[in-house]
Amino acid sequence: MSNFYKSAIRGDIPKDWSLVSLDKIADVTAGGTPSTKVSEYWGGDIPWMNSGGINLRRIKDVENRITKLGLENSSTKIIDKNSVLMALAGQGKTRGKVAINEIALCTNQSLATIYNFNDANYEFIFQNLESRYSEIRKMSTGDGGRGGLNLKIIKSIKIALPPLPEQQKIADILSTVDAKIEVIYQQITETQELKKGLMQRLLTKGIGHTEFKESPMGEIPKSWEVVKISEVTSYVDYRGKTPPKVNSGILLVTARNIKMGKIDYEVSKEFIPSDLYESVMSRGIPKIGDVLITTEAPLGNIASVDKEDIALAQRVIKYRGNKDVLDNSYLKQYMLGSVFQRLLKRQSTGSTVKGIKGSVLHKLNIALPSIEEQQKIAEVLTSVDEKLEVLSEKKITYQELKKGLMQQLLTGKVRVSV
Repeated sequence: MSNFYKSAIRGDIPKDWSLVSLDKIADVTAGGTPSTKVSEYWGGDIPWMNSGGINLRRIKDVENRITKLGLENSSTKIIDKNSVLMALAGQGKTRGKVAINEIALCTNQSLATIYNFNDANYEFIFQNLESRYSEIRKMSTGDGGRGGLNLKIIKSIKIALPPLPEQQKIADILSTVDAKIEVIYQQITETQELKKGLMQRLLTKGIGHTEFKESPMGEIPKSWEVVKISEVTSYVDYRGKTPPKVNSGILLVTARNIKMGKIDYEVSKEFIPSDLYESVMSRGIPKIGDVLITTEAPLGNIASVDKEDIALAQRVIKYRGNKDVLDNSYLKQYMLGSVFQRLLKRQSTGSTVKGIKGSVLHKLNIALPSIEEQQKIAEVLTSVDEKLEVLSEKKITYQELKKGLMQQLLTGKVRVSV
């Protein structure tokens, strides 16, 4: 005899699990907002959360505070910690996201609170709802981005509920993976801050200098020069007509593929005919190490060419440092730096979409150490990039692990021993 029974709503679930709506195992309520016109309602010591905070997933603190008077004169209410919060509205990705409040707090009217659980583990409910983000968004009322959730919809959400001890064990497993992902995320954040500090120091002060001078790029080491990009590179601005797209051939790298530091080949996969490659790239076939910069939509994203046989679309300029004068890796890091990015934005034009002409970009200045110092600076910053890449891959690995565990454990396809 099968250990599963068929549910028309959630598929097969184990026989000892129950299928219940949220309102049968918890209370559901919404918050409110004290009048912003009454100053006495704000600035107290009661935490108050708006829907933007839902992205934190585990709420340890919030930015806003209200007073007792604000609490008493609005529909908001104090919610005990370890409740599950869900965003009701939001035209972006906010609607349908969930979080756990690890502190007692109040919420606004765009957040629903699921609390006062009866034979249900709050962490299990959180993990269950988070795994069903896309499904829950589709329950929204209204059209497209204007749609929203309401308390009636949330109360009606069906939960496949194992016995409480099994809920707790599943919650423990998933929250352990969450904790690991959070550690990796913190490591990424710290490493990004490290690189930011290193760039600020190395790209303006260099390595081991004691004498400095004023320059158009600010204070730089006395031995450094300030030169135009065009003076130390060969460059190609691809602004011609884009060849016809085909299903296979030479990969076309567009402005959308170029991120801050690397080419993302998954964002857009477009191809041009192989037999047109030589003619399209006649002004210079990209080589590994060449530096790419986007001139519009988006402006100023930087990457290094890391793959042969690629074509470059419009709004992409390719630079190659002159031998023994400019190291490509240094150029990439310098263009990623805040000094160059600020200069780029100052020289850009356009109100809605910012852009820069190649003729203007080529004339922008960069600070230039000796080739030996360029290579040392690039080596330091590249090593940090490599660490970030390792951490990012590790984060993706654990996220995929979590996704797989949720699919197995939250449906009962894999049972845990209690």
